[in-house]
Amino acid sequence: MSSFQFLYPQMLWLIAPAIGILLWLATNQRSSEIIASHLAKALGQSKSKGRHLYWLSPLLLLTIIALAGPSFGNAQKPGAQSANARVLVLDMSQSVYATDIKPTRLAQIRYKALDILPLFDQGQTGLVAYAGDAYTLSPLTSDAATLANAIQYLSPEIMPFQGARADLAVKQAVGLMEQAGMSQGEILLFADGLSTNESEQIQKQLSGTGFSLSILAFGSQSGAPIPLANGALLTDSKGNTVVAKTPYDEMQKLAKSAGGQFTSYQSDNVDIERLVNTSRYEQVAGSHNQSLDIPINHGYWLMPLVVLLVLPLFRKGFVFSISVAMVLSASYAPSSQASLLDSAFKNRDQRGVEAFSQGNYQQAAELFDDASWKAAAYYEAGDYSSAIAALEELNDVNDVYNKGNALAQSGEIEAANEAYKNVLDRDPEHEDAKYNLDLLKRQQQQQQQQQQQQQQQQKA
Repeated sequence: MSSFQFLYPQMLWLIAPAIGILLWLATNQRSSEIIASHLAKALGQSKSKGRHLYWLSPLLLLTIIALAGPSFGNAQKPGAQSANARVLVLDMSQSVYATDIKPTRLAQIRYKALDILPLFDQGQTGLVAYAGDAYTLSPLTSDAATLANAIQYLSPEIMPFQGARADLAVKQAVGLMEQAGMSQGEILLFADGLSTNESEQIQKQLSGTGFSLSILAFGSQSGAPIPLANGALLTDSKGNTVVAKTPYDEMQKLAKSAGGQFTSYQSDNVDIERLVNTSRYEQVAGSHNQSLDIPINHGYWLMPLVVLLVLPLFRKGFVFSISVAMVLSASYAPSSQASLLDSAFKNRDQRGVEAFSQGNYQQAAELFDDASWKAAAYYEAGDYSSAIAALEELNDVNDVYNKGNALAQSGEIEAANEAYKNVLDRDPEHEDAKYNLDLLKRQQQQQQQQQQQQQQQQKA
C-alpha cells in the first residue's frame, strides 16, 4: 500500500460539484414528497427517483475515483528505446535561399531531412526549425509521417522572425528531450552557417550534459548571394550585396567539441548515412539494459462497477445503457485516452504552419498555440490589433520588434517608436529596428511639413 497514488489527483476536485448535484437532487426529492401522491403521479413524479438517488451517489464517487487513476504499483518496462532520442534542427534563415547548391540550399535541407527519417529505425525524433527564433514543430515521436508533413512546408517565408539563432534552436531541442524525461540524446543540426556567438552559446548549453550535436553543413565556403522573392538580392544596411558563406571549420570544431559528427552536403545520401551510422546513440539501444518503473493505472478496473451502477438508472433501453457504459470504459483506457489527446493537440502548430504556408493566415492564427506564430499569422492577415494582443505578454527582442511593426501598421506611431527604441536599447545592432525607426521619423517629419504648408496656405 506504500506505493499507492493517484495518477491524476486533480480529478478529485470533481467531488465538490458531485456533492452539490446530489444535495440539489435530494432537495428536489424532499420537495416532491410534499405533493399529494395522486398529484405527483399525475405530474409524472415517481418514487423511483428516490431510488435512483441512492444509485447515483456511489456511481459518481466510483467514476471520479476511476478518473483520478488509482495506482497500487509499478510495472517495469525496458528503457533502451527511450534512451535513443534525437531532435532534428533545421535552419530556415534567409541565407538558405542561396543557390550554390542546386536548386537551393533550402530545397536540399528539406530533401535531406526527409531522406534521413526512414533511417531512424529506433527511438523517437523531434523537430525544431529556426530563424530569428526557434520553434518546436513536433515533440518526440516515432511517427515519421507527422515529421515529414511538417518538413515539406518549411521555408524562411513562414518564419515569424528573420535572423539566425541556432543557439536558441539547440536550447529548444534540449528542452524537448528533457521534458520527455531524457537525460541523453542527440541533436542533428542541418544548417548553412554559424556565428562565433552561436557556437559559444551552444557549447555552454551542451557542456556537462548527455546531449551531443552533429552537424550537416549546406553551402560553400566561397559563398553565394541570397535571392529574394521579388528577384532582388539581399543587401545589408549599407546597400552591399550579402554573400552567405558556410564556415566549415567553425561548424566542424563545434560538432567535435559537442561530442558529435560533422559532414558536408553530398549529392547522394552518404552524408546522412554517415551521421546515422556513427551516432553513439545507435549503440545505446542495443546495450542499455535499464528498466523504467511505470505506474499502473488501475482506475479502468472500476469501470465494470460503474456499468452495473448505470444500468438501474435506465428504465428502458437495456442494450443502449450497456453501449453507453462500454463507450465510457473504452474511452477511459489509458492508451486510447493518450492517443485521443495526441491527435487533438499534438499537431496544432504543425497544422498552423501548413495553413500559413498556403496563405490561410486567419485559419493559421486560430490553429497556432505558439503566441509568436499566432501573432505572425494575424499580422499577415492584416489583423494588427490581434497581432499586438498576441505579443502583449512576450518580451523577447524579436517579439518586441514585431509588436512595433504591428503598432506602426495600425497607426500607433508613438507606441511603435517606443517599441523600436526598446529593441535598440537591448540590441544596438538590430538593423531592421534602426531602419524602421528612421523610416517612421522621416514620415513624421514629412507629415509635419505638410501640415505647416497647409496652415500657411490657409492663412494666405
